[in-house]
Amino acid sequence: MLAYKFDKTTKEYLGTQEAQVNPLEGGYLLPANSTFIEAPEYEQNQIPVFEDEWIVKADYRGSWQVKLDDVTFSKVDYIGTKSGYQVISDEVYNDYQADNDKYKVIDGVFTDISDTEEYRQKKAREREIEFNKAFFNTSLGYVRRSVTMADGSHKDFLSDLLPVISMGVQAGTPVNILTYDKPPFEHDIEDWTEYQNQVVVTPQFIQECFLQLSNDFLPINEE
Repeated sequence: MLAYKFDKTTKEYLGTQEAQVNPLEGGYLLPANSTFIEAPEYEQNQIPVFEDEWIVKADYRGSWQVKLDDVTFSKVDYIGTKSGYQVISDEVYNDYQADNDKYKVIDGVFTDISDTEEYRQKKAREREIEFNKAFFNTSLGYVRRSVTMADGSHKDFLSDLLPVISMGVQAGTPVNILTYDKPPFEHDIEDWTEYQNQVVVTPQFIQECFLQLSNDFLPINEE
């Protein structure tokens, strides 16, 4: 005779064991925390729980869950479901950590919005903001503020290179630099060479660079 065991605290199904024969009264002795009621079949992320009868409940213990009212995350440590929470996969959790603009609670559901116009426009604005931090505009095109030299070192264009370039132009020596066209911001740029231009520095360009350098250090007007 099989007895179906359950946990003393959670009442979750633990497996079976052979019940011993009752030598005094006949029949079988029921072990503690067990029942002779056969446990039902269950699938992944489920567990039978004994509550006078077996009830199959959701079991996502160890998985990530998101609290929908404030989008905070924790590990599931209970059997069943909890109102206001949504169980998510490790993939979704990691995806959110990498880009938390990609998900939004819509009608009580934690939803991937990466295919929406709202998401695309937000990412485009972020890319444009980052571009304007890394580049400044001139009549010859956009110039990257941090320049990678042939030896792999990095130079600031305005503070490190502009004085040398300016002296070369004043001496009448042609100086070539790389400038960039303004890229589209609808997607990440994987190959910047597509937007590169090799141009000869002009006196006007030098003036624009010194003006940009001056603007970088304008005092903040606090009202």
